[in-house]
Order: sequence, then C-alpha cells, then structure tokens
Amino acid sequence: MKCSKPRGTMLHMWVPILPEHIWGKMDPDEALNKFANEPPIIGSGPFQVVEWKKGSHVRLKTWEGYWGGRANIDEMIMHFYTNAETLASDLELGVLDMTNQLGNAEFAKFENKEGFGSEVAVHDMYDCLAINCYEGKSLGHPVLRDPKFRQALAWAMDNQKICEVSYMGYMAPGTSILPNDFWKAPLDYHWEPPADVKRSFDPEKAKQLLDEAGYRDTDGDGIREYKGKPIELSLLGDPEYPADLTTGKLIVRWFEDVGIKVKLDLMLYNAQLDRIFNFVGDEYCPDYDMLLTYWGGDYDPGFLLSVYTKDQIANWSDTGWWDQEYDQLYKDQDAVTDPQERLEMVHRMQEILYEQCPVIPFGYGKDLDVYNTADWEGWVKMPGGTGSVANMWNYLNVSPKTATEASTGMGTGVIIGIVAAVVIVAGVVVLVLRQRKPRQMEE
Repeated sequence: MKCSKPRGTMLHMWVPILPEHIWGKMDPDEALNKFANEPPIIGSGPFQVVEWKKGSHVRLKTWEGYWGGRANIDEMIMHFYTNAETLASDLELGVLDMTNQLGNAEFAKFENKEGFGSEVAVHDMYDCLAINCYEGKSLGHPVLRDPKFRQALAWAMDNQKICEVSYMGYMAPGTSILPNDFWKAPLDYHWEPPADVKRSFDPEKAKQLLDEAGYRDTDGDGIREYKGKPIELSLLGDPEYPADLTTGKLIVRWFEDVGIKVKLDLMLYNAQLDRIFNFVGDEYCPDYDMLLTYWGGDYDPGFLLSVYTKDQIANWSDTGWWDQEYDQLYKDQDAVTDPQERLEMVHRMQEILYEQCPVIPFGYGKDLDVYNTADWEGWVKMPGGTGSVANMWNYLNVSPKTATEASTGMGTGVIIGIVAAVVIVAGVVVLVLRQRKPRQMEE
C-alpha cells in the first residue's frame, strides 16, 4: 500500500480487506441500505460469522487459514442481553464465560469470587456533558455558543462526586477527551491541564464568570437572564443508562445553585439521535441544549480527536463545534511521522478543547471485566497489565484448561471432542455501536 503523501498513523489504522467479487461492483446505496450480507460472511479475520439471529446471538467459527495463526478455540458465541441482572445470573451459572458489560452493582458481586477473574480495566473512553455549540441554524439556547458561559458550567460541576455517586467509584475524574492511565510515556497522549488553569468544583468561581460575561439575575428570582429572559436549558439523558439519572439530577442541582435552570429529559437513545441530528429540510438544525453521553475510541487517539472537527458536524459530532486551529492540527498530526512532534500537536488539541469547552469530560469510564478462570486460561489484557480482556488478541489466545485443572471434571478426550466455545456477551458489540453514535441512524 502506497500513500500519495506522508501519513504517520498508517500502522494504527483499521483497514478492512473486502472480497472484491462481493463488494467491488456494488452500488454504495445498496451496500448501506439493502444488502443483508447473510452468513457465512467472507472476511479476512481470525473468525468467520456463520450464524446470526437478530436479538439473540452471533456465532463465529475459527478460520483455519488466518494469516496470524489459528486461534486456540474453535468457536465463539456472542449473546445479546437487554437486562444486566439476567446477564450476571447467566455468567454465574456458566452460560457465559466473559463480559465487560455488567452494571456497577452486578460487577461488585464477582470481585474476588472463586472461579472468576474481575478487572476494573482502563479504556480509551470518557463520559461527558456535550453542549450544543452549533453556530448555524440551531434550536439550542444561544448562551451555549459563548465559551465563557460553557467554562462557568464546568466550574459548577463536581466530577469527583459524579464518579463516586453515579458510578460507585468505578470511574476516574476526567479533564480532557483522552483518558489518563491508558497510554504510557514516552507517548502518553493524555494532556493534563496545568495547576494554574485546571478547573475544580467551585460554584463561586462559576458565579463570578457568569457575572463577568453579563449573565446576571436582575429580578432576584434566582435565575439568570439572557436578553431579559430567564435562562432555561434542557439536559438529555438515557433512561436505560442508570448513571444518567443520578448524574443528571446532580447537574440540575449544581447549575441551579449558580442561577441556571435546567430540565432533565430522559429519552431513549434513538429519540436523542432525532434531536441531535435534526434537520429542517436539508439544513442541519440540532434540537437540544446539553447531553449526557460517552465516547470510546481505538488504541490510537485519532478517532476521538476527529469527532470535534468541522467535517464531523452533522455526522460524528454531537456538539456542532469546530475551531480553525484545531482542524489544522488534526490534519497535521495525522501526517507527521515524528511521534514526539505528533504528541505535542495532540496535547495542543486537547488544550484548545479545554479552553473552548464544547464538551466537559467528567470521568474516564472503566471496562468492568468478568471472565471464567475455572475452565479457561490465557486471558490477555490490552493494554497489558491494566487493560481489558475484550480484545482480539485475547480471543486468539484464550484456551480451555486441561481436564485436571478445569472445574467441569470432563476428560481430556471429551474436551477435545466437544467444540471449544467461549461464550461472550455481546456487550462489546453494543459498545462499538454506541461509541460511533451517528452511524446508528444509517444502520
């Protein structure tokens, strides 16, 4: 593969290799909206999808000809769940062997439980308050286009409290869109604001900034005004995501304490998408003020950085914000081949986001991994030591324990004779869909 110009991220790109005889002559609209691609699906990975039952499961069989070497298992089944309690019960009964999608309360039951490994694993994801900053046609409140107003909101939030109360401590307080503890020196892409500019929970500072920006409470009713009218904002959250309710209530109270009235609107995710990616005719017109959401990326930081570029407005972006310096840095960091030079650009991009505040990252989510160690061994974490077992290298490496070690008591011949299947909850798939939000409208 030869590029027309330098590209420093080539070795970190996801580049699928597709069968030309299937996809080569297909119209893009047909591929997107009509082609079902029924199993068995032809691809180039270590497993092949041989069965898919919507809402139930996906079955994958090991492909013997995989270029990277055959996996140690013969089959992998990914079950879809809609209820965390049922998921936890099936995991305990042995119906499942691994998940990273338990709720906080369910995960706690498996910590130090015999026959299971449990990890609070670092992940390149962040939970945040996204703010509608779109400068074009928008149904969002105009005060949100003011960086000073957004900065005041950030000073009014207690990120530590959110992590402790909403996430039971299974989250670290956030500052920027690239999490800490995921990358290591000398290429730690996380940028931490210096002490002299780092924000903390300071309602008095928030009030001062709002006063200085001209958003005052002139009639003494406790609500600040914009052009003579009380500032009233909406906050969207997902009722199927329990932390949204708790976090939403905290934010409503904190913002009202500094004179901003907020209404918490809980609606299902697809309904949120209709508001975020609202169009009037052919013109993009976002119909929301603020949104509780989260984003996750790949090991390379490029995807998470791309979300806030101008090209992603009305696509990946859920803020509608863009900045000329940020956009140029994004293009430059993708092309530069010196890792340290790229690191400096990535840090500056996070600094711009921190200054402009279109998004307020309040926590770095963790993968709550639970996996069967009684019957399986060779679980691999990514990144090593502190990462999650929900990764391709793990699925290639994990293998059944020998008969003398396994809890099932089956003989060696029986284990070999039976299809060795790691049964994994399909929360991994759900995560990929949620982190790439706008694509759900197309799928």
